[in-house]
Amino acid sequence: MLAAHSEKVKGERNHEEACRAQSIKDDIIAAVDEKIGELKLMTVEQDKQLSSIRKSIDLLNQSQLDMMRYDMNKIYYKYRPYKRILSADKKAFIKIYNDYKSMDGNTWIDALYAELKDWQIVEDQSELKN
Repeated sequence: MLAAHSEKVKGERNHEEACRAQSIKDDIIAAVDEKIGELKLMTVEQDKQLSSIRKSIDLLNQSQLDMMRYDMNKIYYKYRPYKRILSADKKAFIKIYNDYKSMDGNTWIDALYAELKDWQIVEDQSELKN
């Protein structure tokens, strides 16, 4: 009878330990699931923020391209009547053109560049009209 009682107590302890282990396991799973849910929400929020940042960057890039186009047009049409250009302005045009192309600017400016690159370079404003 003592052996039977000992086996019964042992069985009860094993059962209690198994129940405690299952309870701990369930608590851990619940905590992990909760954290996963929080991370998913954070990921969704970060995706929204990244999308907003990407849109802002795209707008800034487009704005930069527009400004570069404007600057190149301004230089081109300033010197077009003379077919001569000040050295500093030609260097500026080429720098802007290269930046424009590196930002995947479209090819419409290539014709202006092709014409401008063959213009005579002058060092002084007075040499434009000669």
